[in-house]
Amino acid sequence: MDLLVGRWYPRLYGFAYRMLHERETAEDVAQQTLVLAYRHAGRFRPGARVSTWLLAIAANLCRTEVGRRARRPIVSCAAHAEPEAPGSVEAAALRRLEGERVYDAMDALSAEHRLVVILFYYEGLSHAEIARVCGCAVGTAKSRLHYALARLRRLLCSVETETDPTGGEPACR
Repeated sequence: MDLLVGRWYPRLYGFAYRMLHERETAEDVAQQTLVLAYRHAGRFRPGARVSTWLLAIAANLCRTEVGRRARRPIVSCAAHAEPEAPGSVEAAALRRLEGERVYDAMDALSAEHRLVVILFYYEGLSHAEIARVCGCAVGTAKSRLHYALARLRRLLCSVETETDPTGGEPACR
């Protein structure tokens, strides 16, 4: 169990945090994932990737949490932003503003669309691995990623257009 925790906890926590934007819940999901993996190690198929198996468990736990949240009041993810890296005050403020915009746009996606974006861009999974984690066909995984990115683009561009002080043409298309 120590080997499992040492190797996979940071990655699982990062994944859960990106999905849920809440430190305590992300910690719980990472821990629950490792406990379930340990208890059900006999179900792991030889030849499969451990990362895909663990991320599938974590994704299911995140989906459950997202369902619970749908029945609770919404809290802004900006209050849960990660601590700033060292640097100039201006750079830190810009990073925080951009991070909040991205978090808000990601929060506006459905849980399935947010999941495929995180698996592809943050976890580096292939379309086939995403399909295994999501329990869908490869074509469905590709389609979800395509539509999620189109929605993110629209959301981020609409925010950019609203905040453009020059009133010029939006940079997004």
